[in-house]
Amino acid sequence: MKKWLYLLTFLFIFTIVFLLNVDRARAEGGVIAFDKTNLQELEHMPKVPPISEPLVPNDGAAGEIIIQATDYIKSAQVSIYNNGSSLKISGHTDSYMNADKITTTLYLQVWDSSRSRWVDYSGGKEFVKYGTNYLYNFVEYIAPKGYYYRTRGVHKVTMGSKTETFSSVSSSIYYF
Repeated sequence: MKKWLYLLTFLFIFTIVFLLNVDRARAEGGVIAFDKTNLQELEHMPKVPPISEPLVPNDGAAGEIIIQATDYIKSAQVSIYNNGSSLKISGHTDSYMNADKITTTLYLQVWDSSRSRWVDYSGGKEFVKYGTNYLYNFVEYIAPKGYYYRTRGVHKVTMGSKTETFSSVSSSIYYF
């Protein structure tokens, strides 16, 4: 019985306090003011970069870009993972047939909030295979924590004297 009495008392007081705040907000123009003092710990976080949008409709696996209207490149994808003590970036390039040369170049990018743009953190790591239709590889970086990172990839398939190129980006992660 005492528990119910305490619960009803709490609900009654809570309701009164809530209604007083709503009435005060209406008197101040209908907007309930938000106190930012509770968010002080989040102010050290950098500005959030824009969400990466797929370049074409995504009909495959999560994060995979299915390329349409190409002669050689079937699909291309890059990813980024937080391994705790490092960042692992990976990517693949898939062609419709065995290519003379297939290349995936991976770049680690960091969000520069002062200029509101992505900048290359690494100079790029190029992986090459010959006489195949698929290339996958990865590289790990020890990077400063407290920033947003993503992967940028440049995918190339060469058949004879013709090279087809496609660029892709991963979604971003906050590395802490």
